[in-house]
Amino acid sequence: MEFLNARRGVNAIFMAAVFQLISALIIGVSGIAEGAITIIISYSSLAVSLISTFMLISGIIASSKDEDSFLDALWLVALTAVTSILNTVLPMFGIVFVHSSFIVSLIDTMSIIFILKGITSLYIKKGDEKMAKRGNRASVVMTTAIVINLIVQLMVEVNGLSNWALDIIAVVGMLVYIVLIIVAYVKYLTYLNKARKTL
Repeated sequence: MEFLNARRGVNAIFMAAVFQLISALIIGVSGIAEGAITIIISYSSLAVSLISTFMLISGIIASSKDEDSFLDALWLVALTAVTSILNTVLPMFGIVFVHSSFIVSLIDTMSIIFILKGITSLYIKKGDEKMAKRGNRASVVMTTAIVINLIVQLMVEVNGLSNWALDIIAVVGMLVYIVLIIVAYVKYLTYLNKARKTL
């Protein structure tokens, strides 16, 4: 059994993930840039982000022709797109939302979990338990990273990091989150790469 729509869609989702990495690198460069270069970098990041979002949405829609559960990710991706654009454009006009990057990251990570769920469902239909389990493991790592990040964010907000013990726990928690999210994203990319060839 082959899912040609999903294969084409997952290929677009994979390319979108690559563009998201490029956008993240551009944003990283903007941290060391100054003056007019910062504005150029911000618009470049916005352009790459828009391309990535378009590819992601088209990939999800194509994949949903073979598996309805991909549509669960569509609303989250649309919400991520809107908040990302606002997060990029509004600071240029002096408007900054305190937790906007955390919210974008959380919604984006949740959309990845729903994409993994869709791919896993296709592998279950296909009878490929090995790939289905691989997708479930990636989802578990991603979910664990979200929970740790939420706990760390709550600790920072509630306690304001005034207690040295909580400071240490928050820093360790954030380091664990960073490691987990990197591992999860690598698992996600390798799973997408495999799925775009084998669905």
